[in-house]
Amino acid sequence: MKLRYFLWLLFLCSYATVFSQSLPVHSFIHFDVDQHALDDQAMADLNTLITELESHSDFQLQIIGHTDQDGSDVYNERLAEARATEVHEYLVSMGLPETNISMDSQGEKKLLVNENSSLAKQKNRRVELQYRTWNYESVEDFTAAIGQEDPVQKFTCDEKAYFFDLKNGSSIYIPKDAFVHMDGSAVTGPVDLEIIEAFNYSDIVANNLSTETKDELLETGGMMNIQATSGGKELRLDKSLELIYPVQKEEEGMEVFYGVEEEDGLVSWEAAGVPVRTTQVKNDPLMVDLSLIVNYEFGKIEEPKIQFDKMPVRPRAKDMPYPPSKQIYSESKYQELYANYEKNLQAYYDNKPLEQRALDAWYREVTKRVERIDEYKKEMTEYNYAIKLISTVKRLERMGQRRAPAELLKSLFSFMSQPYRIRLDHKQAYRKAFGNYTRQIIEEKKLEVLQDEHLVYTRNNYYPDLRALIFDAQKRADMERYAKTGRISNDGFSSYVVGISELGWINCDRFRQSTVRSTVTVLSGSEYQNTRYYMIFKDIRSILTGRRGVGQGQFKNVPVGEAVKLVALKLIDQKPHMAAMDHITGKNDIVKLDFNPVTLEQVKEELNSLDPMSSTETLAAEPVLSVKMFPNPTSESFSVTAEPKELVSEIAMYQMDGALVKSIPSESVDNEVSVTDLVSGTYVVSARYTNGQVASERIVIQK
Repeated sequence: MKLRYFLWLLFLCSYATVFSQSLPVHSFIHFDVDQHALDDQAMADLNTLITELESHSDFQLQIIGHTDQDGSDVYNERLAEARATEVHEYLVSMGLPETNISMDSQGEKKLLVNENSSLAKQKNRRVELQYRTWNYESVEDFTAAIGQEDPVQKFTCDEKAYFFDLKNGSSIYIPKDAFVHMDGSAVTGPVDLEIIEAFNYSDIVANNLSTETKDELLETGGMMNIQATSGGKELRLDKSLELIYPVQKEEEGMEVFYGVEEEDGLVSWEAAGVPVRTTQVKNDPLMVDLSLIVNYEFGKIEEPKIQFDKMPVRPRAKDMPYPPSKQIYSESKYQELYANYEKNLQAYYDNKPLEQRALDAWYREVTKRVERIDEYKKEMTEYNYAIKLISTVKRLERMGQRRAPAELLKSLFSFMSQPYRIRLDHKQAYRKAFGNYTRQIIEEKKLEVLQDEHLVYTRNNYYPDLRALIFDAQKRADMERYAKTGRISNDGFSSYVVGISELGWINCDRFRQSTVRSTVTVLSGSEYQNTRYYMIFKDIRSILTGRRGVGQGQFKNVPVGEAVKLVALKLIDQKPHMAAMDHITGKNDIVKLDFNPVTLEQVKEELNSLDPMSSTETLAAEPVLSVKMFPNPTSESFSVTAEPKELVSEIAMYQMDGALVKSIPSESVDNEVSVTDLVSGTYVVSARYTNGQVASERIVIQK
C-alpha cells in the first residue's frame, strides 16, 4: 500500500512538474469598422506570435473572430468569420501547421467591453488568439501530456455512506465508515478522495499503464486510481468500495486486478482473485426493504428567492455642443453665443471623464446582477431537482403495493442519473433586476432567455447519501436475484460492478489465453533510444507497452494472428514525432517504423481511433440520451431525447442479450415511442453518434 501511495504522489508530481505546460495565453488583433483585411501592424503582431509558437515543442492555437454590436446578427457573424479566416490563412501561409490550429467565430455574442462608446467598439472589433504551449525534455514528458487536462477528480465525504458519479461515466459507492488510518484507528475528520479514470488509450498511455500481467495478456473494461486522505494523512480501506463502470458489452471472466510498479516505471497487474459482478440481471420480482429510502429526511426545502433594488437610472452622456452659425447672427450676437459655446465645450470635456466613470459603475451593477441571476438559476435547478426527487420517492412509497420494489428501485436510480426537466422563467428574473432596461441589457449582453420547461443536461451529485442508500438496496436485490436466477446472457449490455478492498490502481480485466505466442520487435533506428512503443489490438480492448532497447522496442508473449496497430513516440530536437502502422502478428516479427512530426491532438486521435470507449472527435456538447418512463413503467410508450440532435446517426432498442428489438426513427426523438408490442422486461435504448460515440440507457417495461 505504501508503494502504491508513493506511485500516486509521483504521478501527481509528474502532471505538475515533469513537462512545462503554459497556462492559456490570450492576445488580440484589432480591425477597422466593417473590415477583415490585415494591416501592417496586424501582420507584424502575427509574425511575433509565429516566432513564439515555433520556439516550443508543441502548441495548440484557437482563433476566434468577434465584432462590435453595430449591425445585424447575421452580418456580424459573417464578418467575424471573415476576420478569423483571414488570420488563419495568414498563419498557415507562414508555415504554422494547420493541425495545431482551430477556428471559431462569435459575431457580437462575446463583447470584450459591454459599452456603446467608440473606444469600446474599437476594442470589440477583434480576433482573439488563445494558445497553449508545451515543452518536452523527454518522451516521458510528452506521453504524460497525452492524457486528460485535469485528470484528478476530488470529492469529500464523512463517515456516512455516499454515492458519487464521476465525469467519464463511472460511479463509486462508499459504505458507512469505509476508511481507517494506516494503523487501523478510526477517522474522525472529513475524508478527501482523489480519483482518476483511465478508460481510453490516451489516458492509459499517460499513466504508464498497459493491459498485461508479467506474462499474460489482459482485456480491460477500464482502469481507475483511488486515493484517500484525512488531514493530509494516508488512509486505507476497512470496508470494500463498489465501482460501477460505464454501460458496455459484457464479457465473461472479468475480475479485479491491482497495479504494481515494474523496474522500468510501468505498471503491471496482479489478479486479486475477486470476480466482477454486472448489473445485468433477470427481471424477476423480489421483495426489498425500501423503508430507509422512503423515510429519508430531505430537510427543509425552500424555494430560492431573488430580489433587487430598483435599477439605477442609466447615466446619459451630454451631447457635444455645436458652435453658432455666423450666417444667421449679427457679429455681436455671434461673439456672445460663441463665448457661451466655448464655456459649454470646456464643461463638456471636463465632465466627460466623470460621465464615463458613472457609466462604468452602472455597467458594473449590471454585471453584478447578471452574476446573481446565474447563481439563482443554479439554486433553482437544485430546488427543482429536490422537489421532483421528493415527489418520486413519495410515489415510490405509494406504488410499493402494486409493483415489485426491486424494479421501483431501478426506476428511481435511473431518474437520479438522467437529465431532468425544470421550469424557470429567465425573463421574469431579468425584469426584476433591470426593469425598463431589460430588453436593452438582454440584447447588449446576449443573455440566454428561457421561459418554457426545458431539460437540464448534467450528471449531478445532489443527495449522495440518498444515492448510496438506493445503490445499497439495489445491490442487495441484485445479489438475491443472482442467487436465484443468474444472468440472462453472456453477451448483453451491462455495467461492471467492481468490489475493491485496496486503494491505488484498479483494473477490471480478464485473461486472454493464447496457445501460440511470439515476439514482435519494432526497429526505430539506433539514433533514437528515447522512444516509447505501443501495440494496440483491434479486436479486443488491449494495449501493450514495448520493452525498450537500443534503437528498438520488443513485445513478448504476443498472441499470433492478431490484428494490431503499432505506435511509437519519440522526440527529435524536442519536437514530438510518431510512427504508426497496421500489422498482423506472426512468428518472431521484425518491423521497421518511419517517423513523422505530430501534434498532441493527432497522437490522441491515433491512440483512441481503435477504442470503442473513446471518441476520435469532439462533440459540440456532451452526448446525452434521456429515456423517460418512470414513474409509470406500465405506460404504453416512452419518450426519447438524444443530444446533440444534429450528430445522432441512429437510435435503437435492444434486449439485454444484445438482440435488436426495434429501430427508433429520427422523427420519434422528443416524441413518444410505443411499447404495446413488447413483453415485460428490461431493455436497452442506445443512441449512436456520427463520431462513433454511443449513449445507452436501460428501461423497465411492466405489464
